Amino acid sequence: MTRVQILAWNIQHGGGPDRTPEIALTIRAGMPDLVVLCEFRPTRGSMLRAAFADMGLDHHAVGAANHDLANRVFIASRWPLERCSYVPDPATARLLHVRTVGIDVIAAHIPDDSDLGARNDCWHRLLTLARSCLDRPAIILGDFNAGRRGQDGRAFHGEALLGTLTTLGFADAWRHSRPNQREDTWVGSWGAARLDTAFLAPPLIPRLVRCDYDHAPRLAGLSDHSAVMLDLDWSCDPHARNHPGLFNPPCLNDAERPSS
Repeated sequence: MTRVQILAWNIQHGGGPDRTPEIALTIRAGMPDLVVLCEFRPTRGSMLRAAFADMGLDHHAVGAANHDLANRVFIASRWPLERCSYVPDPATARLLHVRTVGIDVIAAHIPDDSDLGARNDCWHRLLTLARSCLDRPAIILGDFNAGRRGQDGRAFHGEALLGTLTTLGFADAWRHSRPNQREDTWVGSWGAARLDTAFLAPPLIPRLVRCDYDHAPRLAGLSDHSAVMLDLDWSCDPHARNHPGLFNPPCLNDAERPSS
């Protein structure tokens, strides 16, 4: 089986001078093919960009913001990235839509409850993107600052909007195989919750191999969030016909795979 490995992580305020080297080493150890970061900051991002290039993740995209200290979403990929939907202000730093090796990737960092207006605006823009990708192999991943009441933590203001995403047909990759399990990805002043995950559009759901959390970096103090680790089955049959609802991925040759 050929796999594409994806990592998503909120690195907390850009990583900081002391944490950034260990963040880079932690990501390297996972040998991902595609990385999505939340709270990336250009002022501290040059080390991470260089580290990603050393890993073979040469293709980068970053959300736009009006100053360098703003938190943004960031994507690093082993394969070229095509920028897709334009996201207008004020969500340009928090939503990023690209396409690579046949899939749409949407990096998302939804605001928390401290700014409900910005939160709702970002959610509605994300749902617009989700509707546009519903019939394509698409993945939405990052920090959603929301969850299911009781299952993922306390009551969330964004619970209904999160429910809209799943009602559209997107599957929570972690919850897909754990319908009744609880596992927190963030611990803070008001408690703990599962805020980070990945959502798969229907054509991509059969390609899910695993979705797990790496809590070790959070417990070591590298961030206040755990990392999301996701594997997709990228086995392809170049002679297979494309059927509606079935995604046959493009074949990746040996030169496009990471060295072991």
